[in-house]
Amino acid sequence: MAKKVIEQLEQGRTKKEAQYVTTGNTLRDLMIGGGEGLGYKVGKIYNIVGTSSAGKTFVAVQSIAANYFKLGNKFVWNYDDGESGFSFDSNVMYGMDKPFIDEETLTSHTVEDLYNNVRKFSEGLKKDQIGMYVIDSLDGLSSLEVKERGDARYKKFEEGKEYDDDTMGMGKTKFLSREFFTDISSRIVKKNIVFVIISQVRDNVGAGKYERKDRRNGGRALDFYCHTVEWIRGIGEKSEMLDDGTGLHSGRPIKSVNEKSKTARPMREAHMVLDFSIGIDDIAGNVDYLYNLRTDTGNLRGTKKNKINWDDKLFERNELCDYIYDNQLEEELAKLVIDKWEKAENSIKNRRKPRFI
Repeated sequence: MAKKVIEQLEQGRTKKEAQYVTTGNTLRDLMIGGGEGLGYKVGKIYNIVGTSSAGKTFVAVQSIAANYFKLGNKFVWNYDDGESGFSFDSNVMYGMDKPFIDEETLTSHTVEDLYNNVRKFSEGLKKDQIGMYVIDSLDGLSSLEVKERGDARYKKFEEGKEYDDDTMGMGKTKFLSREFFTDISSRIVKKNIVFVIISQVRDNVGAGKYERKDRRNGGRALDFYCHTVEWIRGIGEKSEMLDDGTGLHSGRPIKSVNEKSKTARPMREAHMVLDFSIGIDDIAGNVDYLYNLRTDTGNLRGTKKNKINWDDKLFERNELCDYIYDNQLEEELAKLVIDKWEKAENSIKNRRKPRFI
């Protein structure tokens, strides 16, 4: 069943054959693909939202690394570190012979810079190439209007005068909704680009009793133009992955929910394992999902007394993860995960025939 599902998903179901690139994680491929494909749909905009420690950057660079090895020279990327806080070593973490960011990387400081850089990146792609542009993060970008207001404010300060501004500081939001997304969304389709926007969580000051207490910037245009808006947060007990005797955190469990998806499968979620040394641990996450090892709050269920049966052999969780890695069984594990996911999806389908037939 898994082989048939994979073939159907990778082919796409649109008149023009859709292209997909992996997220670097089996569960995210299923969740974001939405039953139409596996992973990111080329030519679409994706928004990853989370707190500063949720693992957003890990998720983004893993997608780049996975496609670097899978597609070779047909895959081109630009990691736009607008916050100037990037410190990931591509060679140490993933064995790549090319850094995520080099002297040719395009970097934005304003939303106007971002427009120019995405356009320049798109125009540099060859016909047979697929591009991925990541901006980390949209919140870290200013706008020309803000810079101009800052200059005007300082000039008044030097003159000993008060600065009066009635613009409401909406320049960034207006540029995004009126110019940026309307133009860029059509360009990335034509040039086969996956555009990933990372956003920081903000407190929703003044939220009512039944309103969510956090939000992200970008205005309604970001919601409208994004194919998927994915919220990531840390869950479970931080001490869960401690090294015995060291007191050092080696990683943590995280949860991803696609709160908005332009597929027939919105509101899907996935528990993942973030390992600080190797990124998102696909084996551990797949084992947890396949054997239902995590509670709703993200904590691991006990597996020492109730061992896991794999191919008529009994293992503790970590033992099974090591066994799968040592015996190169990752692909077999992924197929089992896809089978389980699709069986769950089929079980909730409405049995009635399509309307108006």
